[in-house]
Amino acid sequence: MLIGLRPTERMHANSCFFTTNDSSQTVALIAPGLIGGSLALALKKRTDCKVRVWARDPVALQQVEGVLCPSKASLKFEEIIPGTKMIVFCTPVNAMGRLARQIYPLLDKDAVVTDVGSVKAAVMGELVPIFNDRFVGGHPMAGSERHGLESAREDLFENAVCILTPLNSPHPCLQMVRDLWTAVGARTFEMTPEAHDAAVSLISHLPHAAAAALVNVVCSQNVALQKLSGGGYRDTTRIAQGAPELWVNIFLENREPILKALSEYRNQLEALSHFLRLADSNALRSFFEEAKAFRSLV
Repeated sequence: MLIGLRPTERMHANSCFFTTNDSSQTVALIAPGLIGGSLALALKKRTDCKVRVWARDPVALQQVEGVLCPSKASLKFEEIIPGTKMIVFCTPVNAMGRLARQIYPLLDKDAVVTDVGSVKAAVMGELVPIFNDRFVGGHPMAGSERHGLESAREDLFENAVCILTPLNSPHPCLQMVRDLWTAVGARTFEMTPEAHDAAVSLISHLPHAAAAALVNVVCSQNVALQKLSGGGYRDTTRIAQGAPELWVNIFLENREPILKALSEYRNQLEALSHFLRLADSNALRSFFEEAKAFRSLV
């Protein structure tokens, strides 16, 4: 059983930092893609916060200005970070540490930092020593097989779960990060970084592995078989269309929990194979009935 999951009371979007009538507050997004871009659009629609964006290159900057129309966008941290009250890292996990060290000297003394990375132990291990208790890890459980800023949408976080991973409780900056996500429609939960990584290895990373493996099995026989598929194949494999480089980084950053999840999955497949070899209809029925009953609880 996963330990450390704590639902937090849902706050109103006009609480604390994210008041709907205070346009003096600012949020800076670092290299937004689908998640960061959706956060920018949601904040612009649902609050009066000013949204600033740092882009990694001129092409990305032009896209940011066209899609997000932020109050300020720049290739220079010096033009984005000072005066900003919350900074959100939207980059791949393996880029956060390098950028964090560039940002730290520019922070206002009351600025808070968070992220949207899908792995938390590695992020916390690298960013907490830099930002200390200014940093609260975050992971919105939202997205799609589409990626990139062009796929961003303002309703992505409506009724979604966002997991927060403060190292200490109470944490001086936790409420401000809660407010960020509840302002855009999400429900927040708190977990330890380790419990988070174990959980997402099962409910997020393992499904992607299963989808990719299923596509590879089918297409190793005959790619044209996909043309015959119905909704079951399409629904099950949709997420295999995600960006490969993104998933390579995720799997390497969360390697040990994913290996454990794959082992558990392999055990289930081996049990199913065993029941089938024996032509054990009762065991097969129990296997499928148990899965159906568990899935209906969602």
